[in-house]
Amino acid sequence: MPLVPAQCTQCGAIVKVDDTKEANICHYCGTAFVTEKAINNYHITNNMNISNATINVSGLSTENLLLRAEQFEAQGDLEKAKEYYNRVLDIEATNQVALSKLEQMSNLYFGQACVTREQFEQVRHYIGTGEKLNAIKLIREFSGLGLKEAKDIADHFETINFHQPQAMMPSGSTTSNGGCYVATAVYGSYDCPEVWTLRRFRDNSLASSWYGRAFIRLYYAVSPTLVKLFGNTAWFKNLWMPILNKMVAKLNSEGVENTPYNDISW
Repeated sequence: MPLVPAQCTQCGAIVKVDDTKEANICHYCGTAFVTEKAINNYHITNNMNISNATINVSGLSTENLLLRAEQFEAQGDLEKAKEYYNRVLDIEATNQVALSKLEQMSNLYFGQACVTREQFEQVRHYIGTGEKLNAIKLIREFSGLGLKEAKDIADHFETINFHQPQAMMPSGSTTSNGGCYVATAVYGSYDCPEVWTLRRFRDNSLASSWYGRAFIRLYYAVSPTLVKLFGNTAWFKNLWMPILNKMVAKLNSEGVENTPYNDISW
């Protein structure tokens, strides 16, 4: 019997199901769902009502879609991550997390430096033709990286996710007590809206009390080792990204800005 389209009632993924079965399992999120409800969910979503330029979509959860997008992003599956971030925008066109993530994914980076598509393709050409020395030279020219860092990028060109800044702490970006190690590892950069938010919270709120300063010192004593051991693993990012995203969203809603920020000493 042919499969019919349905939409997972948990994560919103479009799946094919056997409509003779009472229940099926989503192969995206692993959640079991009632077949009839998922099929109805699909039809509701694909017959959206437009009224006064507002699109109302039933049966989807932006929170679940964001979670799935973050999981795919942490696993390095950027195409799937983009798909789910776009689904969030189908429901909430001004969702700042999805907009920010999609903007980041459209960029290309060597280290922390954003480069043009033309520059990236020049380097890729030299890598493809075996002219690694020319590739390293261009990487240094385009990014300002040192010889060792540029060589590392050239040596691992096929395995690096260039849509995210490669996690490295820029010199001069830390306080006397260190940087936001976990957040930098999760978001891939010390200078991005999420980390700017957390750095403001650290300097303006946590650092204003003795117990907050004690927490910061404990964090800087433990987090560098954790990041060194696990910072590049998918499970570490899967664990921390949802937690940090919720914290950042809460802080932003309370007025903490996510604009460029210079650390202060405390």
